[in-house]
Amino acid sequence: MKPSKAATSRALFAFVATLGLSVPVLAVTPFDPSVDASEDMEHDTDNFNPQTNDPLTEANAAAAANQDYGVTPGAQAGHPGGAPDFIAGEDWFDARNGEAGIIEEVPSGFMGVNAPIGSYLGHIPSPHSAGHFAIVQMAGNDGPFGRSNRQVSSNPAPGGVGARSGYWATSDLYIDPTRPYGGADGVPDFWWTNAINAISTGSYMSESGMTGTVDPAGTTWTISTTAGVPLAVVPVGTWIGLEVEPKQGPNNTVVFEHRVYADGGSHTNLIGTFDAQAAFTGAGSWLDVAGPRYNWYFLNQGNVPYVYADNVGWASLAPEPTSIGLLGLAGLGLMRRRNRRSA
Repeated sequence: MKPSKAATSRALFAFVATLGLSVPVLAVTPFDPSVDASEDMEHDTDNFNPQTNDPLTEANAAAAANQDYGVTPGAQAGHPGGAPDFIAGEDWFDARNGEAGIIEEVPSGFMGVNAPIGSYLGHIPSPHSAGHFAIVQMAGNDGPFGRSNRQVSSNPAPGGVGARSGYWATSDLYIDPTRPYGGADGVPDFWWTNAINAISTGSYMSESGMTGTVDPAGTTWTISTTAGVPLAVVPVGTWIGLEVEPKQGPNNTVVFEHRVYADGGSHTNLIGTFDAQAAFTGAGSWLDVAGPRYNWYFLNQGNVPYVYADNVGWASLAPEPTSIGLLGLAGLGLMRRRNRRSA
């Protein structure tokens, strides 16, 4: 197995290798007008069921005892590959397959938290995600990332300034009242970022996302863009919805529309939005936009070592017939993003 960048991942997988335990199977994900099996957290394929908010330690202990330490969400029979849009591989990456942290499905009611109730994009069954959500534990300022629906070869974007690409990154996020205020350091408590590909390179083009910061009283969180623009202040004890969509700007530039919804699970009550120029792009870049690349949780602070999330991935207005499948990823908060752009 590929060694992890995080110390906890290295320790886990070094030990797992000595035990000769089986590695996670591969996953294949079609580009779906709704969230899929690796994203909606309703398809738990392993017997690893965390009992605490520290599943990474639990996974280490399970590995040491030669017990099931689980696989990443959506793991199933792997796609054999095929250029340009497909390579064999998993949808999600964490400490169990060579990266950092853990993303693991947990049942509604885990730690007293119920999964978001809703029918986002009309996903069947409805209400959507009433049974499970995910605990996303980060480690060493790194964390799990997903590459479901990666698409690199065709431009799904219609013409016209302000036109949408027809796909967007999506997530539900629980605003946890148990997470303490981290102090007046001006640093967000965690990042969630999402990248898109370029047709010309079949690789990374740009990315954007959102951050969460626990407010001083601990009764609200501030959700901002990763560039620091505040979007919404949301109360603790609630599920909210997040979306990031690439769109066409003036002179065929690329902008990212950021959207925050008060109602995770259904995304109907919009409470904050902002359009931001896409990094590393310029005039004409819109014509080179391909499809999604990755979703990623990382750059966490000590007061927020984990978050609860659901329905994390990419959604679209309609299926893209040339974009069935997934590929590599990339990304981090600038240095690590550059290191991963070739993935």
